[in-house]
Amino acid sequence: MPLPRSRPVSSYIGFACFALATLAPATSALAGTAVLHVPTDYPTIQEAVDAAAAGDEILLAPGVYGHSQDGTYLATIQDKQLTLRGTGAPEDTVLQNENDEWGSVGGIKLIRAGDTVLENLTLANMSMESVASVDSSPSIDNCHFLS
Repeated sequence: MPLPRSRPVSSYIGFACFALATLAPATSALAGTAVLHVPTDYPTIQEAVDAAAAGDEILLAPGVYGHSQDGTYLATIQDKQLTLRGTGAPEDTVLQNENDEWGSVGGIKLIRAGDTVLENLTLANMSMESVASVDSSPSIDNCHFLS
């Protein structure tokens, strides 16, 4: 009786790579990560932040975003790590501090927000201090600060 013919190892490696590539998006969906859109899904940044779970991504459509309803910070991210990303070039998505003084309160407040990411944004009438961080290690990538 002849022995069964073995397959080359490369065919198993190719299958494993295909399986991982196919299952990776499902795994992140199963893990509960979500993408929230402002203003399509949520009218304000803060409403999207409030609805988000740790690890979620909030995408901001191009436009100018002003104060939160309480007139202080545009958004307060607390006890969860998020990604807040403009969908276009940084100059297309503007977080505008509408307070009278440059560098005053009006930016983003991070409290125990882990490695939250701010990306592809212009922060107008703000300084680095307008991203208030308490027990957080934010990444600020491809963002512009304008006075």
